[in-house]
Amino acid sequence: MQRTKFYARTWILWAGCFLSGFFGGVIALALLLDSDIDNPIPLIITFICILSVFIGFAFRLSTLQKPIFLIRKEGIEQRIIGVPFFSLIGGPALALFPFELTWRLLTRKFFQVRVVRIRWDEIDTIVLRSGHLNINGLVVEEDGTRINENPFDFKADAFGVSIIKVEIALQYYRNNISDRENLTSWNDTGEVFEIIE
Repeated sequence: MQRTKFYARTWILWAGCFLSGFFGGVIALALLLDSDIDNPIPLIITFICILSVFIGFAFRLSTLQKPIFLIRKEGIEQRIIGVPFFSLIGGPALALFPFELTWRLLTRKFFQVRVVRIRWDEIDTIVLRSGHLNINGLVVEEDGTRINENPFDFKADAFGVSIIKVEIALQYYRNNISDRENLTSWNDTGEVFEIIE
């Protein structure tokens, strides 16, 4: 039997929590202990930005305590947490990262959790190439609503284990229907899963 639950790699989030907590603590101490600061506004703004980054990392860590990718009886399932974290970082936008992260935290876009699925009989291809695992098929939301995007595209560092192990488990359960019967279901209520066009 292969494993059916896969967790995200989180070491960079732990590092982000530590660094933002450390620098936020230093700034907070400076504000509390140094009464000779002429203009504390820039320090306060910096502290708020660092605090928002810390909250972002901490929230992401708390949500990633659950698996992000599951192999189930009916098919595969992925939990997408908020906006893709590192899509916020790139090129000239790097300087605006704390402000954008703060905005996403305030508008609660950072806290959304989506569940997307593909049924076993709706999987077209499972391709592992150059450290990328791509799973193509009919992707639906948790409620059965069909979506056009394909979030089942994983980089080599997406999981806490080798992406090769994820691909081996996928191929194993795709080809062994009898073993799938022992897996947990998408729902425990016995409801029939339907695709809503």
